[in-house]
Amino acid sequence: MSGNVKKISIWFSIVLLLAVTAAALGPFYAMHQIRQGLAHQDTAILADAVDFPALKANIKVQLEGFLTGQAPSDFKQTPFAAFAMSLASRVVDGMVDAVVTPQGLAALLHGVNPGKLWQGRQASPPETTEAGTAGIFSNAVYHYDSPSQFSVWIQGEKDGRFQFVFTRSGLLWKLSNVIFPMGGDK
Repeated sequence: MSGNVKKISIWFSIVLLLAVTAAALGPFYAMHQIRQGLAHQDTAILADAVDFPALKANIKVQLEGFLTGQAPSDFKQTPFAAFAMSLASRVVDGMVDAVVTPQGLAALLHGVNPGKLWQGRQASPPETTEAGTAGIFSNAVYHYDSPSQFSVWIQGEKDGRFQFVFTRSGLLWKLSNVIFPMGGDK
């Protein structure tokens, strides 16, 4: 009987070790999927590695907060403030739609200023081929924020660093947020 208990303990330990290893390597696999999805222009692969609804919602909240914070405090008290904020919300929706695309994501991963995407001023989009996506995440700084959150920091063109946040659900990791370097985070 003790031999069976020992075998069960060994198998349980192996399964537990494999599960922990899979969870720990999950963000790196998600980054690999993003590179592959962009290189092959395959939205199904990207959908496996990017939580698009959460990404859109998080970016929208961030941009609305930025715009609200930029409004002068005396303006917020005027009757036109509500109207202006509803217009700003529509503008933010357009900005989010410009960023949360395969091309927008590729640009952000190359450190392109999101303002260029929103204004259509980007000279040429980053290549979404094997060669063009090979450098994505190569000069990044990686950090586990918690057992279910992982951050990748990528240097922007000039204005600080982008934080790409991956969250875990079960053993799967997905990109769920991009925190822009608004305000000159260095």
